[in-house]
Amino acid sequence: MVMWQRGKNATRGRVALCVLSTALVLAACGAPSSDEQSAGVPDPDATLIVAWSLPVTGQLDPHNSVNYLFDFPFLSLVYDRLTQVVSGPDVAPMLAESWDFGNDGMAVDFRLRTDATFHGGGAVDATAVKRSLDRARDPQQSKTAGTLSMIDHIEAVDATTVRIVTNRPAWDLPQVLSTTEAAIIDPALLDSGESPAQKAAGSGPYVISDVRVGDRIVYQRAAEYWDPEAQKSATIELWGITDSNARLNAYRSGQVDMTYVPSSHYRDAESIVRQPGHEFHRFSAGSFYSLDLNVASAEFADPRVRRALNYAIDREGINESLLNGACAPTTQPLSPGFPGSSPEAEGRYAYDPERARQLLAEAGASELSFDIMHVAGLAPYPQLVTAVQSQLADIGVSSEILATDPSALIPGFSAGQAPAALIDRNVRATAPSSLLGLYVNTPRYPGGVPDDFRKKITDSLDPAISGDERLSLVQQASDQASAEAFEVPICSPATMVLFNSDVTGVEEMAQADFQGIYDPRYLGKTK
Repeated sequence: MVMWQRGKNATRGRVALCVLSTALVLAACGAPSSDEQSAGVPDPDATLIVAWSLPVTGQLDPHNSVNYLFDFPFLSLVYDRLTQVVSGPDVAPMLAESWDFGNDGMAVDFRLRTDATFHGGGAVDATAVKRSLDRARDPQQSKTAGTLSMIDHIEAVDATTVRIVTNRPAWDLPQVLSTTEAAIIDPALLDSGESPAQKAAGSGPYVISDVRVGDRIVYQRAAEYWDPEAQKSATIELWGITDSNARLNAYRSGQVDMTYVPSSHYRDAESIVRQPGHEFHRFSAGSFYSLDLNVASAEFADPRVRRALNYAIDREGINESLLNGACAPTTQPLSPGFPGSSPEAEGRYAYDPERARQLLAEAGASELSFDIMHVAGLAPYPQLVTAVQSQLADIGVSSEILATDPSALIPGFSAGQAPAALIDRNVRATAPSSLLGLYVNTPRYPGGVPDDFRKKITDSLDPAISGDERLSLVQQASDQASAEAFEVPICSPATMVLFNSDVTGVEEMAQADFQGIYDPRYLGKTK
C-alpha cells in the first residue's frame, strides 16, 4: 500500500507521508502569526545565533551518537537523510523524492533526487546511500544499528533507486530514516580512513567552519544546495549552554537570537516576552518525563511494586510547584493528543499514597530501596528527581540519587549502574515507532517487554492494514504499558523557545512538534 502523495516538488512540506502522527497544535503566546512573521525578507548575509540546552561534544559521527536526540540539532544542518519530518508531524521527501512499498510491505523503493551532492563534490547516488546505511546498521561500526535492525539488506537498483528490504513489515521505515541515525555520509570520507567523529562530511545545507567543544559549533552556508529554504542565513552558530539561567542571560544580553526555555523557567520567559522585540513560541507536548525502570531487576520484577510507584507520584503537584503548569501530567507513554493514546490509561494512577503502601505490602516490598540516575546540572532534572525521591519516601521507599553526565545516562542505565533513571522519554513521528523506540529498544529499556506487547506493535506496522486497525493496536499497546506499569510516566513538557522578533521559521522546527529538540535548518533572520 502506498501511503503518501506524490508532488511535483520535493521541498519541505509539499509531499507528506500520511502517517499516524501527533495531532499537535502549536500555541503561540504573544507571537505573530506565520503570515506576519514571513512578511519580513530573510537576510542572506545574516548570522543567526541559537542557544541549546545540551553541551557541544565535538562528536560529529551521526552513526555513533550515544543518543541521537542530543546530537540532532548539531548534525542536522550538515547531514541530509532520505526523508525528513515536517510540521504535523509528517514524513516528507529529502534525498528521496518518492518511495513505494512492495506488495508484501517488506521492501521499499526510494527514488533519489538527482541534484544533491556531497560537500566534497561527489554525487549522492544509490551506491553512496547504500554504503552509508550499511555502515549505520553494522553494530561493529555504529552505535545506532539497533534503530535500523528491521533492515535485512539494501540494494542499489540503479543510480537513482535504492531498495531497502526488511525482515518485518516496514510501514515505519520512512520515518525511521528521517533521523540523523540514518544520515548519509560521504563515502569518500569513509574510504579515506578519516573519522567522521572529527570531520563531518555530509550533503546538507551547511558545512562546519568551527567546533569549540563545550561551547559552540559554527556553520557556513554550503554552495549549490538543492533547497535554498534550508539555508536562509549565511552563518548559524549553535551554542550549547546547559545552565538554564545562563541561557536566559545570554538571550537577555543580546548574545543569542533564540534560546530554549525549560518548563521550570516558563515564568522568566513570560516576563521577557512582555517587552517589545521578543517573541515566545510554545509547542504542544509529545515526549514525557519518566522514572524509567529496569523491569528485569529484582526491585521491579513484581508489577505491584511498579504500580505502587505510579500511585506514589503527585503529578499535578509536581507540574504546578516545579514546572509552572507547563508539563501536562500523564500516566501512559502516548500522551493525550497523541493518536494512539489510550483513554482508559489516562488518569489510571491518581495520586494515592495509601494505595501505594498497600501494593508494596502485598508484594513484600515494604523496605524497598534503589538508586536513581539523572542528568546533572540540567533543569529541571535535579529538581524533578528530588521531588520524586521525596514522594517515594512518603510511602516508605528509600532512594539514592546518582547524578551523571548527559552522554553517560543511557549507557549507564542500560549497563545496570542503577535500576531506575529519571529520563526525558522521547517519542517519534508515529505512534508505532514511538512505542518501538521506548520499549523494544534495549539501551533505552533494558528490561524487555512481554511478547504480546511486541506483537501488537509489529502487527501495527503492516502497511496493508487500515488506519483504524493500526490505531486500535497502538491504543491497546499504550494501555498495556500503563496497566502493567512498564515505567512511571510523570508529565509531558511543552517545548518553549524565546526569540527576537526578526527570527523566522520557528514554527517550522518540526522535531520540536513532538520531541522537544531543535531542527534549525529552516531558521532565518529578517533584514
